[in-house]
Amino acid sequence: MDVTTGDGDWLGRLRPINDYLVALDRQHYERSGAAPLVLALVAVPVAAFAVLAGVAMPLTDVEEWAGWLLPGVPVAAVALWGAWLALRRLTPRHGPLGAEFRAGESQRDAQLAGLYALPPLGPAHGAALWGRAEELYQRSTSGLTAFAPRDQRELVHGMRTAPFRNFRWTLAGWGVGMLTVLGTLGAAAPVLAAPDENGPLLAVVAVVAGGWSLCFRYCFLKWRRPGDRVPRTQKVGWRHELAWLRHQMVASGVLAGWRVPALHTERLWRLTGGGRRSPAATLARLPENASAPRRFYWRYVGAGVVRLAAFFVGCYLVATAISLAA
Repeated sequence: MDVTTGDGDWLGRLRPINDYLVALDRQHYERSGAAPLVLALVAVPVAAFAVLAGVAMPLTDVEEWAGWLLPGVPVAAVALWGAWLALRRLTPRHGPLGAEFRAGESQRDAQLAGLYALPPLGPAHGAALWGRAEELYQRSTSGLTAFAPRDQRELVHGMRTAPFRNFRWTLAGWGVGMLTVLGTLGAAAPVLAAPDENGPLLAVVAVVAGGWSLCFRYCFLKWRRPGDRVPRTQKVGWRHELAWLRHQMVASGVLAGWRVPALHTERLWRLTGGGRRSPAATLARLPENASAPRRFYWRYVGAGVVRLAAFFVGCYLVATAISLAA
């Protein structure tokens, strides 16, 4: 069943733009090199030092160092702005193909504005609208959940050869990862030693951890094969599609907006093994007078988020137990 408007299938006009942006996203990580990474790695500690000297240290003893805040705050702001300019060059929107990417986003925004200006399709299209939403949920995980036996062997082989794929970016990822962890711990050490006195130093911790984490993410995406990941641009496109479907279902009087789960809720439920009933099916069965927390849980959390959180909590508890035993 096709969801059509007066001038044709809406997906025929929106999806090619999303596919074009995804292609630009992949090309960005193929064309970008080490230069923007080095620039970002240098800009982050410079900004952190400016925040430390101009803002954090004076705030630890305002009576003695208050005079430093007047020149320190503008200098720290300029340093943070420079670090942000360096970090954003790691993203597709401001990389080598940034102009094309921003033009594609403008085209997508214009197309979405036209779609939202369309009148409601009416209750007669309710089944087709919901069918498109189900198809979108399935499409968002189809390449990540279905592994044939041959694909399983390829997956194991890929895991064994992963450290030697793009070896220089493997080394870069390890180096930047260790730099991020050690830098964050080093910046946080004074805060942990005397949290009452050195609380303002948390601003330095945030700059170091946030900036170098983005650098590590860039190394990781450079290392991974383009076909092995779902770009963030792709997820944004899917969310736009789902948001318009939800808008049409609500405007057409098909169902309430809270009965359509968020994309991440349904995706994580499918990616973590599924189960007897999906968040979408559960929301469809909830009574109209269901409580707000119950609606929120099944729309934005669901079993997938709980499983993922439980996995990381379990890993943390095991690591803590091992460290205590040692």
